[in-house]
Amino acid sequence: MNFVKTRATSKNPPIYTRGSSNNPPYGQIVNKTKSAICFLCLFDGLRIPSIRRLVRKPQNICDRPLLTFDPTYYAPDSSKAIQEMYNNALKCPCDFAVDPSAQTVLTLLRKHCSSMPPQRILLHYFGSGCHPPSDDGNLFFFSDDRSRYKPIKVANLLNSCNCPICAIIDAPSAGSLYRAFQCRQDVFAFLACGPGELLPVSTDAPLDIFSSCLLCPYDIALWFYHRHHNGIIEAENNGTKDSKERLIRFLNAILDSILFDSQTQDTYYRFSIDPAVLTLARGFVLAQKVLSSFNIHPISIPELKPMESHPLWALWDTTLDCAIALNTSQMSSMIFSLVTTSFDSFPSTSLFPIFAYFLSTEHHYHIAQRLLQYIDSTEGAATIASHSTIPSVIVSLEKPSVLSLIILSKIIAISKITPYEQMTPINFIQAKDPGVLKAGMLMISICISTSHLANFNKLTDVCIDHAAHCAPYSCILLGLLAEKSGRLIQLPNYVPKFLPLLKSRKDTIRASAAYVIGNSRQPDIVQYLVPYLQDKSSLVRAQSVWGVCRGMIISQKKDYLDLICQMKDDKDKIVRKTVELLLPYVKADEIIDDIKLPQNHLLIQMLVKSVSSNDFVSRFEDEVFMM
Repeated sequence: MNFVKTRATSKNPPIYTRGSSNNPPYGQIVNKTKSAICFLCLFDGLRIPSIRRLVRKPQNICDRPLLTFDPTYYAPDSSKAIQEMYNNALKCPCDFAVDPSAQTVLTLLRKHCSSMPPQRILLHYFGSGCHPPSDDGNLFFFSDDRSRYKPIKVANLLNSCNCPICAIIDAPSAGSLYRAFQCRQDVFAFLACGPGELLPVSTDAPLDIFSSCLLCPYDIALWFYHRHHNGIIEAENNGTKDSKERLIRFLNAILDSILFDSQTQDTYYRFSIDPAVLTLARGFVLAQKVLSSFNIHPISIPELKPMESHPLWALWDTTLDCAIALNTSQMSSMIFSLVTTSFDSFPSTSLFPIFAYFLSTEHHYHIAQRLLQYIDSTEGAATIASHSTIPSVIVSLEKPSVLSLIILSKIIAISKITPYEQMTPINFIQAKDPGVLKAGMLMISICISTSHLANFNKLTDVCIDHAAHCAPYSCILLGLLAEKSGRLIQLPNYVPKFLPLLKSRKDTIRASAAYVIGNSRQPDIVQYLVPYLQDKSSLVRAQSVWGVCRGMIISQKKDYLDLICQMKDDKDKIVRKTVELLLPYVKADEIIDDIKLPQNHLLIQMLVKSVSSNDFVSRFEDEVFMM
């Protein structure tokens, strides 16, 4: 079975480090949703009554109970259920109002939209009991005494908010508001249907089917499956109950894969910056599939291409078939076999989000092996992977493997995008395996060379404690940390730990040892590095020149100036350029602070080049630098 589809082609998108100060052309980056405001317009008492409308009175919202329809009273159970739904789905608190007046709406907006720095607010409008939105951009609420409907223009709602907005409009003819929401660049919107379309009126379909798709996708996906197989299986099945947690995570992976594969990288990136918006976008993928069976066409801003016919929907149906027929372990093995067989026959980046799911399961090693082999041998694969959930999943692993950390190193080195932020935990430091520590140190070194946002100074002790058996990566990482910190952080005298590495038979280890010792700011480093100015390796000689020059500037002694001058005629170009760069600082008559020296980027640039090149796995243990 082949679930692979050719990925949508696009021009390479601009690359932005998350949290970077560079603003993309589509407006301000806000990477977190602060809270949600839910407006439940259910009253429906101002329209002409009908038996159908009375029968279809909402009894729940996203399968959560609504125990009262009195706008003046909020049932505690209803309030708790709805708030828990938002916390579970979007990890944000929710404030909601039943049949709110226009004044109540504006008051809630002022309450929530005044955060500094600005964070996104989610506005959820459930309008089964109001007039449909109008073509001139009006949403309908109530007057204070609920004697009449009262419109509020979407433009006025947006103007009253000084923060970015994400809107869910679950109402008939929601698409009429497309232009009203499109006028702002920092708005995401999910509209339940197109202009003039009605929501499902079938009594076997939830009234809030669109909202349920966005906030409770697993429940609706299971309902939709049973709806099409109700003559074959029972509505309640123990198999799906036993596998529920695994199925929820796998459904999210499939929805993410469909979204990732069918949209351009730029569009996917815009939706993925904010985790809450990405969750809603995954639910929107399901909404397109479910509502297409009712001939309803939901709309999003920014626009998402149609996804209801994507081949990966067959994988979800197959997964539920397996969940019913097999136990959890057998189901997982069967789906893993189907996915990997498809990938081996038709390799494609469309399966990257599903690979990310398997990285956190018992199939971690086998999927990491395939993924690394593909990324390490396929041009452009690492850049595409950087826009998927693979980096964030690897960072979140409590016990990352060597393979997964090398994958992340390649992704960061090539894409220049780091998943680490100030508070991101670094889990690999708890590992006992030297291979995991080495791969982790490599990955952090690449991160430091790419971004200055995250703080990795707590790794200094790890590098010192594992100096020998994690070389050369312990040397490179500690050298980078020492160089970046300058005088801001007082590091312990780590030189004795790294001195034995200068005698290693491997050129890469001697060069990296000279690098870390040369960055130590200890006054006696010169005597350790002078003998290696004549080393057979040009890399070792170049790093020794850096260390000796820095040591002379720190000690304010020029004992070895003549020796450095002689190296202007070295047979290697790298050594000659290093001497030419540093000699003016050493020869200067005035006292020069060593922090004014140019930064020593030679080794890290060669390391990044090596990691970015194909077949790095074969060089991981030995020839880690590439000229």
